Amino acid sequence: MDPSIAVNEVQNLIRAVQVPAVQKPALQTICQVNGLPKTGNKSDLQSRIITRIRETISNPQAFNESNYAAQQFQFKPSPFYDIKHRIGEIKILGVMAQHRNSVSITLKGQDKCLLDTKVGEDSSMRVMVFCAGGNVGLQDVAFPYQSELKVNSGDVKANLRGLKNRPATTRPVDITHLLRLRPATYQNVVEFTYALTQKERQKFYFGLYLCKTKFVSDLVNQIKNGKRITKMQVLYEMEKKARDPDIEAMSHIDQAPQWTCPVCEKATPFERLAVDEYMQEILNKTSTSLEQITIDPKGGWEVAPSNRPQSTPDRRLPSVLDVDDLVIADSAIRAHRAAPPRRPTIMSFDPVLPPYNASDPSARFLGASCLDFLLIELVPMAYRVTNELEAAALEAGDDNDNNNNDDEDDDDENDDKNKKTRNRAAAGAAAVSVSGGGSRTVSRRKMDEDEERDAVFYRLDTLGYRVGQGLVERFSRDRARFNDTLDVIKFLCKDLWMLVFRKQVDNLKTNHRGVYVLTDNSFRPFSRMSTEVGGQAVLRAQPFLWFPCGIVRGALAALGIQATVQAETNELPGAVFQIKTIASKP
Repeated sequence: MDPSIAVNEVQNLIRAVQVPAVQKPALQTICQVNGLPKTGNKSDLQSRIITRIRETISNPQAFNESNYAAQQFQFKPSPFYDIKHRIGEIKILGVMAQHRNSVSITLKGQDKCLLDTKVGEDSSMRVMVFCAGGNVGLQDVAFPYQSELKVNSGDVKANLRGLKNRPATTRPVDITHLLRLRPATYQNVVEFTYALTQKERQKFYFGLYLCKTKFVSDLVNQIKNGKRITKMQVLYEMEKKARDPDIEAMSHIDQAPQWTCPVCEKATPFERLAVDEYMQEILNKTSTSLEQITIDPKGGWEVAPSNRPQSTPDRRLPSVLDVDDLVIADSAIRAHRAAPPRRPTIMSFDPVLPPYNASDPSARFLGASCLDFLLIELVPMAYRVTNELEAAALEAGDDNDNNNNDDEDDDDENDDKNKKTRNRAAAGAAAVSVSGGGSRTVSRRKMDEDEERDAVFYRLDTLGYRVGQGLVERFSRDRARFNDTLDVIKFLCKDLWMLVFRKQVDNLKTNHRGVYVLTDNSFRPFSRMSTEVGGQAVLRAQPFLWFPCGIVRGALAALGIQATVQAETNELPGAVFQIKTIASKP
């Protein structure tokens, strides 16, 4: 027995459990907290608690696995967040060879008070879901391979796997926005389901934590204000290696662009990141389009010859945004242009070089901010242009009416008819008047709402059609020919959607007779816009699907498939696209 605990204290604790005034629910709570079964009658519960007290006193190290995990559980530190407080208890995920298993954590009253105070006062405080494959020492975040997460019965869309074959790349899941802290009586339940963990033959440990997140801008400033590698230090190391006959000053290892060190493939901790003043000087003196330089053993450097055109100005010059910025081109044509003289716009049918690194599916050649601006602002611009053209046409029609009326007779009857004609034209109705000489005058009427929508749809769909054709011409030229229409649709759902909207289509359905339904549960243009609540928001969001419809139709046309494309949204930010292929005439 532990000598620090007196015998009379143990006896008093046992007597307290055996007091008749202690109700069964209180005993069940004690059993649940200590990992004991809470079923049975009152005497069974008392017996279990007394046995646990005696076992703990006689052997202090004999904690059960649940308590040990809850007390000793620690994750590796991250520069992006600091763990402040654990919420609830740690759940142990046992090995499941064939079936599914679910565990849940319910936020208690004291947890809600803590969250309401911390999260309400500081937006950087977030509730995150963690999971690890061990409970000894510092652990990486790792979820079972087949798993899903729910908060209050709603699915949580998050990446629980990280990068393939890259451990320690999984991030904890932020569920703060899914929790309901008001009213205080609401039961927030976090449910985790997993299956098929027999390959790992290990247990996982699942829990909730309150974390304080850090902004990327603050981390960048921390690096800038932190350690520095001076230029003289870099030059000294280079000269030292150059004097060593066993070390080559310019040794290279060719490897696919995985953005990892080709020599050691080791990750650098955040604390060891530093600013290299030697490389900083090179970056300040070169343009963003420069891809290669030559460094001699003594530290001097020069621009390496390149066959690729260098059209991007120095990064220190202020960029000028003009109309040409909306032209999608390869890596030699950048979004930021220098001052005049301006170059002619490159059309989609002009021969161009394939984009640098075009075979890399993760590379991006579109300006994300420019594309978001285009997708959102194009709709009001189309309405504005349509109304301006209509106003100009109405004004021209009124001028023609006035010229014709000057040539007519001053007959009272004709004057009355002309007045009625002008009044009806001003009210937006079509009017026809016949003069004494038999002349005929027709005035234009103002478009109604349906005609305006049709005109805007035609304008946006046509613009999107041209953009879709250009995208396919640029980014599918190095691909093999598609076998059938389904392969083309899959290319559209994966590669083209990722290129334009930075995500893949969530669901693809087809009847194998020329009809394809594409579902995007989080359509990027909708997720980037602020919307109002109610059915009116869905109505107003419809025109923002017309330009993407044109992109899809143009992309299919460039691949030899004629189709009609329709899109609708029933609940923001989701969107559904229906593609119907048109059979070619023999």
